[in-house]
Amino acid sequence: NEIGRKINTVEDGFDLEKAVLGAKNDDWEASLALIARKPYLVNCIPEKRSWSILHQAIYWNNSKIVEKLLAMYTCDIFVKTKKDTESAPAGMSGLELAKYLENRGDVRKLIENYDMTLRKERLDNAISFVTTSSTGSGFMSEGLPLFYKIVTSFKNSMIVPAESPEKHLQMLLSKINDQMLMKRLERYFQVSVRYALYH
Repeated sequence: NEIGRKINTVEDGFDLEKAVLGAKNDDWEASLALIARKPYLVNCIPEKRSWSILHQAIYWNNSKIVEKLLAMYTCDIFVKTKKDTESAPAGMSGLELAKYLENRGDVRKLIENYDMTLRKERLDNAISFVTTSSTGSGFMSEGLPLFYKIVTSFKNSMIVPAESPEKHLQMLLSKINDQMLMKRLERYFQVSVRYALYH
């Protein structure tokens, strides 16, 4: 049951790899099955990959799959390619990739005709950095926070297998919090020194 599913960055990281690799190899049954169970992963790109699942569907010129992905509540058409590849440069949205690659007229039309009011309604153009919720219900309806998506996509760099995912999330958040606090203190100190020098 997805509603009660606990956060597990390691499991989600592996599932994301499988889903994107399936899409890369034109194995849509496996890829869509994983994304149907975990729709919050649809826009993520694994650490060693360059494209999202939507980009792969455009590459394969598979209008049926593109249509299915665009119908997903969590799918974002503005996700960009991450690295330069032989097929296309980095930083391309789905529409840009469809225009860049030859003979992608059908998938291009689907993306061009995508109703932007749907995106606004679904994603509201807002990025949430972190949330206190630890169960799947909020994630399924509102989408995962950006921090969690980053940890999931970059699990090889950010997660040590010997430790539990929960401990790592806490540790990483703690480090970020400490760094933010240090920056605030540094700024406060600089302002105080300037004030002392010029007043």
